[in-house]
Amino acid sequence: MKALKVKWDRFHDHVLGEHKAKKAEVKNFVPKDMVDLLLQLADDPELEVKLNNDSVKGFIQDLIAGGTDTSATTVEWAMSELLKQPIAVMLAPHYALEEAKVNGHDIAKGTTVFINTWSIDRDPLLWDDPEEFRPERFLGKAIDVKGQSFELLPFGSGRRMCPGYSLGLKMIQSSLANLLHGFNWKLPDDMKPEDLSMDEVYGLATPRKFPLVPVTEPRLPINLY
Repeated sequence: MKALKVKWDRFHDHVLGEHKAKKAEVKNFVPKDMVDLLLQLADDPELEVKLNNDSVKGFIQDLIAGGTDTSATTVEWAMSELLKQPIAVMLAPHYALEEAKVNGHDIAKGTTVFINTWSIDRDPLLWDDPEEFRPERFLGKAIDVKGQSFELLPFGSGRRMCPGYSLGLKMIQSSLANLLHGFNWKLPDDMKPEDLSMDEVYGLATPRKFPLVPVTEPRLPINLY
């Protein structure tokens, strides 16, 4: 892990160096991507929460890690959810940079904190029939996924929540809507819903252990594809 950290640090230094060099070549520089914007914010003396070089590197690492396979993996799991209830995984662990107190609990500096979303998602005090897959339970309820409804925290909450949640939501919603609108979906003839494996491979995106292989049929005229 230490060797990997050194490699990532070298990579981030290279990326930041390239962007700083391009900025220095232009008189009235206009940010063209997220790295340019982060560097501009780091130079802003009026910014309430100051950004240093390590902070910018951390944001870049989050963007790379959060944008790797996450949307495709989520879409695959969502299609699986239409057939069988999925397994909720823990949110990304957070490392406490200083001592803190949360709901009366002392969090020591250096502590790694895990949020047990599996338990939250199945708490009968928060959900009616939590073991049942019923997406309609969200209709008419003011529950969002942006970190304000603490019974549902897919992107985390606060300053450390996923910075790409807005783009990710739009991509997944658009992908799912087009897949469901354009095709009829079913399992192979010899497979029942209870036979569908919901095992996962542990990782950042937590993909399925076995790829979902459904049977699809076009449901629209060919000229609409």
